[in-house]
Amino acid sequence: MKIRRSLVLAAATAAVLAGTAAPAWAVTTTFHSASGVAHNCTFPGIAAQTLSAVEQFDGPGSIPHGTAPGITNISGSLGITTTLKNLLHAAGYDGVRGSGMIPVKLTGATVTSSTPGVIAPTIWSGTTAAITFTGGAETFSALSGTVSATFAMNPPFSLALEMHKYTTGTWTPWTMNCSLKVTSPAQNTAFSPSLIIT
Repeated sequence: MKIRRSLVLAAATAAVLAGTAAPAWAVTTTFHSASGVAHNCTFPGIAAQTLSAVEQFDGPGSIPHGTAPGITNISGSLGITTTLKNLLHAAGYDGVRGSGMIPVKLTGATVTSSTPGVIAPTIWSGTTAAITFTGGAETFSALSGTVSATFAMNPPFSLALEMHKYTTGTWTPWTMNCSLKVTSPAQNTAFSPSLIIT
């Protein structure tokens, strides 16, 4: 009898766990942008410059109709060329810190909340450098599409920076404004894969 009761209890427990398990659509997928998406960005003391961006984040690979998706770990970088690094050094700057990210949009939805990424304090060394952000997040309104929706970069955007002035060791506030560089053909700002709507 004890064995039978144990088997019944085990079966009941399994049924409860099956009913509370995360749905299959909640499986996390990492979305990637194309590499080298060019943006024109402003800097203190020099003319606007072109930076090469790459970005990724985590989100659901598929969602049911009417679900409001969220994405996390929005991370990426804006590459600084040797020429730009030298221009910034000539203007007195050799590093950066702050907050912000390249915002993300989703076909057929609007952003309902956004948490900016963190730009950790970085002193540039070597021939190249970057402005790197990590840990951003966004949520979107519910989607009701029938097949799929596409995430894409959503410029223009601003980063709340502090530029490190190596001559004094101090940090100078700077709002860096960036816009997508106009090219022909137009640049691909989409992330892959697409978000499947079931």
